[in-house]
Amino acid sequence: MAMRGVAKSSKESWKIATKRASPILVGSFNGFLSRYWQNAPTARRAMTFLEDQQKDGNLYFDHFAFRTFGVDGCGIDSLGKSLEHFGYEKRDNLQFEKKKLNAYWFAPPVVELPRIFVSELKVETFPDEVQAIIRKYTKQAAPHLDHLFLSGAVGTLPWSVPTEEDYNAL
Repeated sequence: MAMRGVAKSSKESWKIATKRASPILVGSFNGFLSRYWQNAPTARRAMTFLEDQQKDGNLYFDHFAFRTFGVDGCGIDSLGKSLEHFGYEKRDNLQFEKKKLNAYWFAPPVVELPRIFVSELKVETFPDEVQAIIRKYTKQAAPHLDHLFLSGAVGTLPWSVPTEEDYNAL
């Protein structure tokens, strides 16, 4: 029986393990996960707790969620195109009006991989000052639009780190 997104037990690093999908895709997901576990100690503790409750010691990732900015080419398609290239299928459009988000979910090419939800912030719904700050950074990603998925997988921002002033203004 094939399960979705198998996370191998190790307490240090939970990884997706399948040979039925592109090793580049699986490696990218594991790159995301590695940084996530490093930067989210609460999630690590939760994962350890959940893993300890499993009789077979394996956990399965049901889905991953990514948030994008709906401007300057940094929206859903900036990740969606890469996902589709790896065999994911774009599915239903979801609207979250209160959160100012537009989203799609992507069905995996094989059951061992997680579903992917990609949302984009509706930047145009924010005040001009907020839009200007966001665009200050998203415009820097323009030369890298075809590689934003890779950017996230290797842990490199496609724009400069926001200044403290910009961060506080947002």
